[in-house]
Amino acid sequence: MFIGAFLEDANIRVIGIDGKAAMPILAAFDELCRTTWIDTSACRRRDRVRWETKPTGRGWFYGHHNHLHVSWSAP
Repeated sequence: MFIGAFLEDANIRVIGIDGKAAMPILAAFDELCRTTWIDTSACRRRDRVRWETKPTGRGWFYGHHNHLHVSWSAP
């Protein structure tokens, strides 16, 4: 629900999460969307959640097990 609340804002550019936690987090997110606990507009922005499962240099791989990053675009 925390990620869903961020994604209600159309200006969210990207949310970076831990790669090892991504699948369980997104499964829970999808279930909350299916049961309408998360707003439909936020559910459509699911692709803005990013992660890496190996170090590719984008910066999402190391050290995201206890926090996430949120980036907004200019309105």
